[in-house]
Amino acid sequence: MTDAGDCPFWDAIGKHFFAIDFPQADSLSTINKRFIEDLMPRYPIYTSPARGGSKGHGGSASTNTPRTGHAGSRGFEKIDLIDIFDGGPVVRCRRDEISAVRRTQVQLVEQIAAQVTGTASIVASATTGFCAALSDIAHTDNGGVIVSESTAAALELNVGQEIRAMALLSN
Repeated sequence: MTDAGDCPFWDAIGKHFFAIDFPQADSLSTINKRFIEDLMPRYPIYTSPARGGSKGHGGSASTNTPRTGHAGSRGFEKIDLIDIFDGGPVVRCRRDEISAVRRTQVQLVEQIAAQVTGTASIVASATTGFCAALSDIAHTDNGGVIVSESTAAALELNVGQEIRAMALLSN
């Protein structure tokens, strides 16, 4: 994608399969990727007719893509597909090989306190559908956790409920 928000790959290839512009397609794909699969042809797309900035860049990350570390270091591997939106690489991984999944633990809320100083974590609850928050949690001697009142309120947590927590890695 360019600094102006244009996507040369979409303009050269993707828009021929969808009657919508790139920003709309990109927005819709965050809600439901199934429509993309349903509309895509079931045969390879040859990129040789592509023109301009899109040609020769299929399968490479955009220079505007945030660098979060090598996908392979997090258990992902590139596969022989490219993203129909931006021409970038498609990666895959078995769920149990994802570092964040392996580091996530189910823990019992033992106490809710006004403030908590502890381990910065992503805390999730399935109380009313999936909901998560970035919060400090403190571990108790019994193996449970203490969460703050604000986190408990945001996630609708009560003492005795289970949460999933993943401690953030420090750089």
